[in-house]
This record gives sequence, structure tokens and C-alpha cells, in this order.
Amino acid sequence: MRVRERHGRIYHPSADYVLPNDEQESDRLDVQHHMFLLTYDGDICACPAARAGDTPFRCVLDIGTGTGIWAIDFGLLLPRSIIASIVLTNKQPTNIPSLRSLAST
Repeated sequence: MRVRERHGRIYHPSADYVLPNDEQESDRLDVQHHMFLLTYDGDICACPAARAGDTPFRCVLDIGTGTGIWAIDFGLLLPRSIIASIVLTNKQPTNIPSLRSLAST
């Protein structure tokens, strides 16, 4: 895939997406995720049932998934949920836990 480079930063080829798409941006997104967790006392989402560890979610859609850290954390919290992610580029981690095996235990 072609990428755009400006001022030492790498961008998605689509001119519609203005934020960088490089390792520095991935680090920023992960720090932002941890800041939200700290702000909301570790809650991954606002749904009270999810905070209680119940499984009200059969399918979850994560649009603009970024590094994938939210989807991974949500899957660890509620392993019986099916999580689909939509992302511009494939920059997610390769060491994703086997959530299917967690759901069967």
C-alpha cells in the first residue's frame, strides 16, 4: 500500500484521514486508551452489565479500532462476545490472546 510522508511522519494514503499512521501515533493511541481507563476507574465501557462481568453482548463492533487494544481488553473482559473491528490499515498486534479458548473454559 502506498503511504504519504510529511515532516518525517507517515500518513494513510487517503487524504480524508489527517492523523499520522506510524509507530509514534500507535504509541499515542495506546497511551490515550490507558488514560481513559484511569479516568473511568478501569471501566472499559459505560454499560453497567459489562462492568459487572455479565455477557449481554453477543456481537460488538469497534469502528476505528486503531491499535486494537480496546477490542482486546473488551474480549478479555467478556470472552463470549464476538468482536468485529473496522480499521484503515492493518497495524494491530500479532500477539492477540486466544479468546475462543477462553470462552470455552
